[in-house]
Amino acid sequence: MLFRKVTAYLDAVTEASRQEDGIALTHLFSYDCLSHGLGHQFARMDVRQAIRNNAAGKRVAHVPELLEPFLRAAGCLADQEVEKAFEHHRSAFVLAGDLYKDLQEEWLLNLMRKLARGLRLLAQKVDKEKVRFDPIMNEAVKAISDKFRLFGTVTASGRRRVALMLANEQIICYLQLNNPRQCKPLTDWADARHKLTDDDFTSGEFAQADAVTYHFLRARLFLLDTNYKEAERFLTYAFRHCPATAHRNKRTILSYMVPVKLNLGLLPRRGLLERFQLKEFEALVAALRHGNFRLYEEQLDKYQDDFIARGVYIILEKLKLFVYRNFFKKIWVLKGKESRLSIELIMRLHQGLDPASDVDIDEIECLLANLIYKGSIRGYIAHEKRILVLSKDKPFPSPQS
Repeated sequence: MLFRKVTAYLDAVTEASRQEDGIALTHLFSYDCLSHGLGHQFARMDVRQAIRNNAAGKRVAHVPELLEPFLRAAGCLADQEVEKAFEHHRSAFVLAGDLYKDLQEEWLLNLMRKLARGLRLLAQKVDKEKVRFDPIMNEAVKAISDKFRLFGTVTASGRRRVALMLANEQIICYLQLNNPRQCKPLTDWADARHKLTDDDFTSGEFAQADAVTYHFLRARLFLLDTNYKEAERFLTYAFRHCPATAHRNKRTILSYMVPVKLNLGLLPRRGLLERFQLKEFEALVAALRHGNFRLYEEQLDKYQDDFIARGVYIILEKLKLFVYRNFFKKIWVLKGKESRLSIELIMRLHQGLDPASDVDIDEIECLLANLIYKGSIRGYIAHEKRILVLSKDKPFPSPQS
């Protein structure tokens, strides 16, 4: 619902607060529900007095005091003063944290989540519009971190719910700041101090959205550490527990899961890629499956910017060697699975697939040597005769082995 009148909006907030309706409040504490004209009204009126006049004679619970900084932020946004809006929104977030601390009521959790996310998004907008030596995102993460320390040191279930949500927001901030090392205390909190396991996340103690988000973010951190097995485990949890209706979120998870699975030698079905419209992977996976290194490199170049932005480009670039492994295997099959293959023949077939390539026989030998070293091909190279001698027992072992 889009509000255009001050009284209608304030009445809605008052009623939602009185009924302790966290879902309604989450919607109302959103700048999207305020018309542009209403934002300008808040920028030019005495917000505090308007709130007092609205609450007079009514039994109002606890939330209206958060309205003043929030509505001041809305006014600043309407006037394109994003940095001032950030300052006011931060005040609203801090007040919301204090309110939850005092009341410890679950209906406030969604409101806390909304304000924390809004703080991060406003910081992102400020930093995008104005280049700063010290990004304002640092101020956002500090405000969120202060509240995390307040809730993260307590083992009570309700407070752990808030702590996990705040931990997620901090991890997102640190990833955007390209400072993932700062995430370690947050993952230590989950892993060591509270020993959070998949059973804890599925027990209902934590909000499903927070549990899924945590697993997705943790997988991204494992990716940065090149720990692909753990990344795959956390992404699998996130994908399985993400609601079927959240198609966009499931697609985002898959956009990270597919490169990880490929690195582990697991190729996704074409139907899955089509269902979630992952076009950037369709030809890439086909090229990998059939050993078409030319197509693979074309697709990698085509979507390079997207893959770099996700942080998966290096994984996919390393898979080029596996594409060559499948190319060599294809030659082996075409030659009747002979145990000896001419390296000169392999070079000519390589040049036939990619005529523009100036690859020579030494480069082919180098590729084969790398694959033999990594265990992707079992055999050895007879340099003097320029022959690849393959093992008679599974010369091309499964990548999963």
